[in-house]
Amino acid sequence: MGAIVIIKNPTDKGDAIKSHLADQRRTVPEGFSIGYSGDWNAAAAMIAGADTWHSVLAGILPEVCMTIVTAAQQGDAAEARRIDATLAPLWSLFKEFSSLRVVYALAELLDICRADRVQSCLCPQQRSARSPPRWNACHRMPAGEQRTRRLVKGTVM
Repeated sequence: MGAIVIIKNPTDKGDAIKSHLADQRRTVPEGFSIGYSGDWNAAAAMIAGADTWHSVLAGILPEVCMTIVTAAQQGDAAEARRIDATLAPLWSLFKEFSSLRVVYALAELLDICRADRVQSCLCPQQRSARSPPRWNACHRMPAGEQRTRRLVKGTVM
């Protein structure tokens, strides 16, 4: 049986990542990989020295996520934060609706795939005053869908 070689942590408290990471580094063997999920705080985790970002957004927008990781790993925290800031509208949607729902909505809005079968289990039939992100994700981005399309193509960075 294989050994455990990685930890995946949530990033609920962005301001606590650096101390949390330092505590974990003291308790695990050298070479043990420490990663974080919670895309909205991943830049902070990577800047703090995390080894891995367990990203939902990277499944659909890998380039922008890798740009953040690369900047952080090269010690350019300002650039990692700048790029991360362009994603703030998405992070807000992730926290409000869940990252999985938002990514499926984004995939549909960008014509990457249709998520009709998935949507039925993610978005309840009874719609509340806040519509599921399928109907409003890009409209909540600054400049709407066109900005999102540019983000995908890398021109917003």
